[in-house]
Amino acid sequence: MLAIVRVKIRLKETSSRGVVSLQTANIEKVWRRIVRSHKKWDGNGARAVYLTHRSLQEDVSLVLDAKNLDVVGDYISKHVAPMKEVEGIRIIPLVNPRFFIPLKETPRDMKRFTVSVSADPNRLDEVYERLSNFKPNKGFSPAYLAYVFRGFGGDIWYSVFCRGETTVKKFADTYLNPQAGILGTKITYMSQSKRLVPSEEWKKVLKPMMVKMGDFEVEEFEDFDEDWMASC
Repeated sequence: MLAIVRVKIRLKETSSRGVVSLQTANIEKVWRRIVRSHKKWDGNGARAVYLTHRSLQEDVSLVLDAKNLDVVGDYISKHVAPMKEVEGIRIIPLVNPRFFIPLKETPRDMKRFTVSVSADPNRLDEVYERLSNFKPNKGFSPAYLAYVFRGFGGDIWYSVFCRGETTVKKFADTYLNPQAGILGTKITYMSQSKRLVPSEEWKKVLKPMMVKMGDFEVEEFEDFDEDWMASC
């Protein structure tokens, strides 16, 4: 199974004199420590495979390939929680994940966004299958889809590669928000990501979850982001 360990970083620190300072560098400290140490932490049924950061958010997300949630808990308590910069931890298992096999002609120099989809519980399966059926184009390509059930709302994560924020917003407004069964969407830009295992190992992890792209054609939107060629 894949589980996302979302680590909230402590940004406010109080000195012995009672002065509160903003330690924005703590995010980078935790990022570097994970990159440097994760191989020593791997074992006992859990290993780190990916690391990401959401734009403008006070957290980093560590993706674990794990035998079950018990070993995820052990991994967190032994290796992640002891870091002094950590303020909070949340576990998000990816339920019934589908990773889409990329087409050779799909551009790879695009940004990655996560679309969090809130769905009517009575139409959850219908919404999930609809999200599975989109066909990529030059400015849009699905990455993965999974149930996450983050409380009452944010039931499905739909990760996509797009030229930029304009494209993904137009996609959501055109093909998601008006559809029956979808109660709302929230878009997050993944500003940093780093694979922590060799490419071949990552492919082995994903292989049981890989599916073909859908065949529902999506309009190719113009995107006005100045830096749309920047990749995630």
